[in-house]
Amino acid sequence: EESFAAAGNLGAATFVRYRIIGLTVGMSILLYLDRFCIGPVTGDIINDLHFDKAKFGWAIGLFFWSYALFQVPAGWLCDVFGSRKSLIIFVLGWSAVTMCLGLASSLWMFLLLRILLGVAQAGAYPSAAGFIKKWIPVEGRARANSMVTMGGRMGGVIAFFFTTILMVLVSWLFKIEVSPWRAVFVMYGLLGFIWAVFFWFQFRETPRQHPAC
Repeated sequence: EESFAAAGNLGAATFVRYRIIGLTVGMSILLYLDRFCIGPVTGDIINDLHFDKAKFGWAIGLFFWSYALFQVPAGWLCDVFGSRKSLIIFVLGWSAVTMCLGLASSLWMFLLLRILLGVAQAGAYPSAAGFIKKWIPVEGRARANSMVTMGGRMGGVIAFFFTTILMVLVSWLFKIEVSPWRAVFVMYGLLGFIWAVFFWFQFRETPRQHPAC
């Protein structure tokens, strides 16, 4: 393969990299969706778990502390084990935590899960940055990274816009009158598991390893 590359005898360019970036944008949307879905339902969570806004603020702060502290270790894990395995583990991890947040029954459980959410989400962007440089030519990397970043902002908007709508729909369809936010969190978590399946079959560490390239 190396000799063919050196001679310039490469196959025609494919569109696989666009699918890779599309999946990465989807990951970024889920990242922010699961991160900020607690925002629109703050009042419901406080009432159901019986704590005040100050304690809820701890849940917000602990997430960002754990997220910041684990950026470097998460990036190291991506370098050691590769983005394909690492990113799937991170996404499955924070998706499982999001589902568990919907089952939280106490303040301490909620705080612990928010810490774990920060730990798991810390590896998302380091993983993405690692494989974008392998999949995207130099002149397209800034655009690819911008798309992934924009996906996160879209996820934040979706979280604030759709969470309350989904709560109403869940209450109406499934006759859940108490704490419908819990069912919505479980639904959000399931999206991460669906994404992981698509990513596993679509992604390889480098174009050379991908059967479609």
